[in-house]
Amino acid sequence: MGSQSATNDIPLYIPLAPLDDYFQCSICMCRLTVATVTQCGHRYCEKCIKEWVNRQHKCPCCNHALTLGQLIRDHQFDCLISIIEAEKDKAETRYFENIINSASSQDDESHNQTPVEEVLKKHLKNGLLGHEAYFQNLKKSYQTKMNVLETTTQQEVAELHTHGLSQDEIVLQTQSLMSTLDRQKADLNNEMEKCTKMVADAYDKFLENHIPRLDVLPVKVDIRIAKKNILLSDVTFQPTDCLKEVRDTVESLMIKKHNPVHTWDDDVKMFLFGPFAKCCECEMEKVILDYTMSGNLLSDVQLLNDNCMLGLQYGMKPGSVIVIHGSIKLESDLPKKCFVQVYKSVAEIPKVDYFSCKECNFKWICRSCMEVCHQGHEVSPYIMQHQPNWACCYCPKKKKCKIQTND
Repeated sequence: MGSQSATNDIPLYIPLAPLDDYFQCSICMCRLTVATVTQCGHRYCEKCIKEWVNRQHKCPCCNHALTLGQLIRDHQFDCLISIIEAEKDKAETRYFENIINSASSQDDESHNQTPVEEVLKKHLKNGLLGHEAYFQNLKKSYQTKMNVLETTTQQEVAELHTHGLSQDEIVLQTQSLMSTLDRQKADLNNEMEKCTKMVADAYDKFLENHIPRLDVLPVKVDIRIAKKNILLSDVTFQPTDCLKEVRDTVESLMIKKHNPVHTWDDDVKMFLFGPFAKCCECEMEKVILDYTMSGNLLSDVQLLNDNCMLGLQYGMKPGSVIVIHGSIKLESDLPKKCFVQVYKSVAEIPKVDYFSCKECNFKWICRSCMEVCHQGHEVSPYIMQHQPNWACCYCPKKKKCKIQTND
C-alpha cells in the first residue's frame, strides 16, 4: 500500500512499511490510540504514557523527567493516522478487486503476480465461476416465474372481454388482476433478494473456512537432533502446537526409525532457525554456543519456551529447522542388551526386529546382537516389528552372544 502525493496529480505511491514504526506506541507496541506527545518529543498512547508517568515519572525512551501536566494531546497526528488507515483500506480493496477481476477474466496471462496471488487467483476463478453459474440459474428461474405471472395475467385480462361484462366491470376486474400481479411480483422480488443473500452468505462462509490466514495454516519444517547426525524432514505442525507436540513427534518418528528416545534431560533446549537462517549443523552449533556464552541470538533464530505456540507466537515459517540441543538419550546411546535380557526386565514386551546372518547360518537375531555379535558379517532383515511371546534370540542359544550378562 502507498499514499498518493498531495502536491500534484502524479500518481506517486510511498510504501507504508517504513512508516509503520512511527505510528506504533513504544509502550504497548500497538498502533497509537489518542496520540500524546511529551516535552522531549516522544509520542505514545494517552492511556499508556499516563500510566507510565504515574509509576516511573520519566519518559520511557530517553528517561527525561515527566509529569502528567507536561503531556500534550496530538490531535493532528490522530488525524494523520486516521487518514492513512482509510487510504490503506481503500488500497486493500483495490488490490483484491484487481485480483478478482483478473480471476474472472478469460485472459490467463500473469503479469508480475506472486505465487500466493496466483494460487488465490486460481481458486477464486473456480469459485467465482461456480458461484456465478449457480446465481445465473437462480436468476433464470426467477425470470421464468416472472414471465409466467405476467403472461397469465395478460391472458386473464384478455378473457374478461369474452365474458359479456360491462366496460366498468372490465376496468374494475382488470385493476384487481393488475394489483394481484404487482403483489405477486413484489413477493417474487423479495424471495429473489432473500435467495441471493443466502447464496452470498453461503459463499462468504465457504471462503471464510477455506481461505484462512497464512499464519493459521499448518507448517512443514525439519527437526535436527544436534550432535547425533539425525535429521527428521518435512514434519508438519499446527500453529497452536507447543514443545510437547515437538517431543511427541520426535518420539514417534524415532520409534519408526527403530531408535526410540530413552530420556530427555533437563538441559535440553530447542532453537528455531528461520528458513533464511538455517545452515549446516556445525554452523548451527556455533550459533547456539555463542548464545550460551553471550545470551545473544541472530535475528532469525529463536529460543523456544515450553508453553509457546510455534505458529501463533513465534511465527514459524515453512522451511524452518527446529534444533534440539542438549542431553537427549536414544536407545542407540544405551549399552547394548540382547533381547533375552530385555524380555526379563520389562512389563510390556516391545516389538522386535529380527535378522539372519549368512556367515553364522542362523536366523532370529535381535537388533542389538546383529550390531555387536555379528558386526562385519553379512546380515539381512528376517522379520521386522515382530511381537514375540518368549525371550527369543538365537545368539545365546548358538553360544555366539557377546553382550549377554548373567543378570
